[in-house]
Parts: sequence; structure tokens; C-alpha cells
Amino acid sequence: MIIIVILIFFGNPTLIYSQVHLPVIDMVTGFDILGHDRDLRKHWLYRALAMFVDMLIVFFVVGGVLVMMDKNTIITAGLVSSIALFLYSGILEAVAGATIGKKIFGLRTRYLGNRDSNPLMMIFRNMPKALWYILLPIDTLIGLAGRGDPRQRLFDRLAKTTIIHTGESDYYHSDSVDDILDEANKEASPEPISTPSEEAPTKDLEGKCTSCSGELVPTSGDKYKCLGCGRIQ
Repeated sequence: MIIIVILIFFGNPTLIYSQVHLPVIDMVTGFDILGHDRDLRKHWLYRALAMFVDMLIVFFVVGGVLVMMDKNTIITAGLVSSIALFLYSGILEAVAGATIGKKIFGLRTRYLGNRDSNPLMMIFRNMPKALWYILLPIDTLIGLAGRGDPRQRLFDRLAKTTIIHTGESDYYHSDSVDDILDEANKEASPEPISTPSEEAPTKDLEGKCTSCSGELVPTSGDKYKCLGCGRIQ
């Protein structure tokens, strides 16, 4: 989760796409929107903090049990805490729609299918937490790198779930997407380069000399000679 927070709040995700010249017009990703939408950055900050609270709860309980059982090795603690975090998150979201950490920060898990809730999908979306130190960052980064709701991890899209904060809609919409598309259109459509046009030798519309108003007669080429002053024009 620390890696994700650093990427979101201290990096410049849109710079990555501009450097490799990906067409933003065809691929507006969660990283693109993060660079423009302050509310989305706040949303992900709350989720990272909620995850931190949940991990503290699980690790405290698991650590206490393992110490009592005298099996407090690094490998055992890592495996048991991962499974416990998956079960803790999946069961609480299936039953109550949120973990303790999510409730503290005003977050709630929503199912986007054709019914109000789907406990099985709530559990399924938490599967990366069974190996949270590897799968969860990958799951989050792939979700943000794709198109669609920038609040969804990869497993959220597979499970048709999302996380909403108090006051947010189930379906994400922001003017930031329109701003990104406008900027991309401007970059994709450069202004035409104006070239100086070649002008033919000029004479006034009445066929008179511009100096003495004398009569002009054609000479060699596209030139004209004034019969009054002899000037070549």
C-alpha cells in the first residue's frame, strides 16, 4: 500500500503516458484521471488509510494468537495473516458492506450487478488480499492502468464491484475526463503552419502607375512599365 500511495500522490502518472506517446484520446486511464481529479486522489488516500487500519487489526489479533501458540515465525506469520486478512475483509464486506477501516473513513463496497448485494462477489474481490504483499499492489496498479471506473481494482471489475465514499455515486463521472480529452485533442490537432503566399507583381486596379498615375504597358515577363515616369513595376 505504501508503494501505491507514493505512485498516486508523489509521482506524475500522466508524465509516464506522455513520454511513451500513448494516445490519451483512445485510452483515458485511472492514472490520467488521478493527475486531474483531486477528489479521486482523496478517495484512494482514504482507501489506503482504511487498509492500514484493517491490517493493524488483523496483524494484532493474528500475532497475539501465534505468540500464545509459540509459532511466531516470519513465514508462519506472513501466511496466516494474509489468509486472515482475506477472510476478515471478505466476510465483513459480504455481511456489512464494509470493513472496520472502511467504516471509519466513510467507505462502502457496492455491487454493480442487477441486485443490491452479492456476498459471493464481495468475497471474490478480496482474493488478492490472500497474498496482499504481492497480489494487492499488482491488482491495484492494473486497475488504475486500465479504462473504466478509476476507483476499481482489477478484481473489482471482474466481480462488478466498486468502493464508494460518502456522497459518491456508484458510477464514476468527473469533468476531469472531459478535460483530458480536450487536452489530447489539442495535442493531436496542431495548428496549421502558415506560409507566405507568393504575390504577383502589383499594379493598381485601374492600370495606373502607383507613383505618378501614368499609364502602364506590359514589358517582358510579368513586369509593367509606366509611360509617364518610366518606372518598372
